[in-house]
Amino acid sequence: MLNPHNVQPFPEPSAADILDRQHSEIKRKRQNLRTSIIEGMGMDQIVACAKDLIDTTLEHFRSEEHAMEASRFTGLTGHKHLHAEMIQSLEEIWGELEHRKISTAMELMSFFDVRLTYHLDFEDGAFEREMKNIRNL
Repeated sequence: MLNPHNVQPFPEPSAADILDRQHSEIKRKRQNLRTSIIEGMGMDQIVACAKDLIDTTLEHFRSEEHAMEASRFTGLTGHKHLHAEMIQSLEEIWGELEHRKISTAMELMSFFDVRLTYHLDFEDGAFEREMKNIRNL
């Protein structure tokens, strides 16, 4: 029998845990966009999936920069520059996608398959390693 007085609370998730979940969410939403394109779900569905993916990505960038500021990450300035470049690309692609062009949806998929995947898997790695090292001290 469980004693409710001995139950330990769940630990608060670390910044690294939160960012890992966000990376997974971005990758899942990228797959949703891919599926909507491949299965021919129509431009309204494709645009909705694209908007959801872009919004989630932009929120991730804000969250990540906040976590980097809070932890005084030494690579913050360079990382913000990387985000700014990607945001500009996303804004340009979104401007075209609003015209309901399937070729633009394919361009967005390419951006996420190549540029953003590299960013999530490698460029974010320096901060994630630093956060994990801090947590293990």
